[in-house]
Amino acid sequence: IITNTTWNTIYECTQALATIEGELVYCAGETVSFQNTQQYVEQYQWIEDNEILGEESVLSTTLNENGIVTIILEASNPLCIARDSVDVLVNPLPDASFTLSGNFLTAAEGAAYQWYLNGTAIPGANNQIYEISEDGAYSVQISNEFGCTEFSQESFAAYVGIFELTDE
Repeated sequence: IITNTTWNTIYECTQALATIEGELVYCAGETVSFQNTQQYVEQYQWIEDNEILGEESVLSTTLNENGIVTIILEASNPLCIARDSVDVLVNPLPDASFTLSGNFLTAAEGAAYQWYLNGTAIPGANNQIYEISEDGAYSVQISNEFGCTEFSQESFAAYVGIFELTDE
């Protein structure tokens, strides 16, 4: 005797359909990357502040807003929709500026510094104040307490030398 047999697959919709993977701390302006590696997903929506950021399994976007940013993933298939969210800490960039007074360049407050002359790092020039010894285009890279770094714009500085006169 042969009978008709029907196989039913029962799929339980769980939160595991949407699982966000990625780093949770960034600096403003960095590209953030998140992914969902769960199976059986047919549609994705990555959302931040009611704005759709992407519709693929991987999200790459730039966050410029300092503070806590909530990223939401909605993953779905014909049987269910699941949601996951993460809070991302976006740390501020340092103020990358400096002033010139005489032969001294003074950078804005920071945790670490690297001075540059004509686009090249000056060896050992890693303090907030730098005394120039030649003309050129100076800039500084400043890091803050969060490890975020920013470059200043280049600014031309002219060395002012004091020469001692001799009787010769």
